[in-house]
Amino acid sequence: MRDQTTKQIADALGLKPSTVQRYAREGRIPHDLTPGKHRRFDLAEVRDALSAPVSNLSSAPLPVNGGLGTGKPVVFSPAAAAEREMRALVALPDNDGAPERTALQ
Repeated sequence: MRDQTTKQIADALGLKPSTVQRYAREGRIPHDLTPGKHRRFDLAEVRDALSAPVSNLSSAPLPVNGGLGTGKPVVFSPAAAAEREMRALVALPDNDGAPERTALQ
């Protein structure tokens, strides 16, 4: 029965509560939500899920438009991407209103 809290699971496994919350959010460990949106777990189910081979665990998707070591920026939000494109297309000044300066100026 899933009746243990995030803190109880974290204490039993030697993890931080935030790690247990992240694993639940990512779908790595089974849980139920109470009407108040709190998570409840079964320790045996969590242990089984965490002992599963890594290939069966879900993971965050890799960035498709860049990332570390690619030399390309990672787009964090549509608004930031749109602003970056507009600045590149029309050479808008920086936020302080002064035109951008290059190393040669």
